Amino acid sequence: MDRQTAFITHWLEKSLALLGAALCLIITSVIWRSVSLYQPMWPLPALYFIEMVVLSLMSAFLFMHGHPFHGYVLWGTVGVLITVVVLGSLSVGSFYLPVALTFAILAMLSDVRNKQPILAHLGVCVIACLTQAAVMFAAVGLSSLGMF
Repeated sequence: MDRQTAFITHWLEKSLALLGAALCLIITSVIWRSVSLYQPMWPLPALYFIEMVVLSLMSAFLFMHGHPFHGYVLWGTVGVLITVVVLGSLSVGSFYLPVALTFAILAMLSDVRNKQPILAHLGVCVIACLTQAAVMFAAVGLSSLGMF
């Protein structure tokens, strides 16, 4: 089996992909409604919420359609979600923990089942974590300076 073009999916993995995307949509819409009552949504936190939904939908779509780089995208999404959960834990970040766990379990199951390069994927996860943290700190810093 060529690792770049074919992979085996299981009904559980497909279910996890759909569950992760659905959870993210539901959680984001509930939080958006709640937060928007008390503060303006644009640009922050709206950009974070949009990012979470786009990443989860993109990951689920690429996984379901068998894209050759779905593993890297899944692990990148896990990295971003973990960062949002940790850095946003004092506000709404902890609500995204089920989404992060769902995609992490999906990524691990898929890697093990298809004998994918787990270390390379974990590297993508770490890079995504660090990049997301840098972007979040920069956005908050620029926002506090009145540049957003």
